[in-house]
Amino acid sequence: MRRLLPLLVVLLTAACGTPYMPARMPQEAAQPDGSRHVQGQFLGVGKTALFWQGWEPTKARKRGVLVVVHGLKDHSSRYADFAHELNQAGYAVYAFDLRGHGNSAGNRVGLMSFEDYVLDLDMFLYRILLAEDVPVFVFGHSMGGAIVTLHSIEYQPAVRGMILSGAALLPGVSSGTVKFTKATAELFPDYDGFNLNLYKFSRDPAVVAAALKDPLIYQDGATLHMAAELLDGIEKIDGSMNEVRVPLLVLHGKADEITPPAGSKLLYDRTSSTDKRLTLYGMMFHDLLHEPEHEQVTSDIIAWMNARTQ
Repeated sequence: MRRLLPLLVVLLTAACGTPYMPARMPQEAAQPDGSRHVQGQFLGVGKTALFWQGWEPTKARKRGVLVVVHGLKDHSSRYADFAHELNQAGYAVYAFDLRGHGNSAGNRVGLMSFEDYVLDLDMFLYRILLAEDVPVFVFGHSMGGAIVTLHSIEYQPAVRGMILSGAALLPGVSSGTVKFTKATAELFPDYDGFNLNLYKFSRDPAVVAAALKDPLIYQDGATLHMAAELLDGIEKIDGSMNEVRVPLLVLHGKADEITPPAGSKLLYDRTSSTDKRLTLYGMMFHDLLHEPEHEQVTSDIIAWMNARTQ
């Protein structure tokens, strides 16, 4: 007990919670030839205002749609270059900023329940499915991969396929750390002690430097409550991976130290999908679409969707 006292003192005197930000509507930016940008807001769980945006092809025939769900230390605008590449291949891309992230409202990287993320996605995806008459795919990166996977398990959406990039499907820490995190979160839910190392996201120094200066990325830590909710979400997925039935493309970097590649392998082995592919990339880090070899990753994604939109 004497060893725990210093930690308890730190927790009790630490800053409580993360700041609240209202939803914002950014100015429109110029788009490259072949892309048209749209943006707006929709109301998520608890009438939280969430920012969304889309990139639509203007020259290529639209053959499909990809809905992107980002992760922590992330926001939808970081996928603009990826979206432009997909526009050239005939795919529209739509994304929204998770509550508490980017231009969406909420306490920074905060939430009441992990299910809020899943329900927000369900509301957004429902809108897209109603509006589109072409095949719709979903893409989830990191924590977004956990959100997309849990949504697939719980709602079985009518999508053509699911693509995961560096998905958070295992805790990446010991069972003792998981128990300690959850127990501490019960006592000090607003302690901002959950953070990720941006230097482990990409091997490209320019990507890391940009992320460290990005005003839409909350640079401080998330709360222990947030960490506990993410762990609960991962546990739900672990117990129901066989409920994933959609065509599945699972991508992960072998050198990823943020989310264990073993989680992607586990999902691939357990899923009930008869159409599935697992690709592990050499020495790539966590953020595959911002690694030096991102063009190869994008090419693999386009080729996989092309084979399912013929």
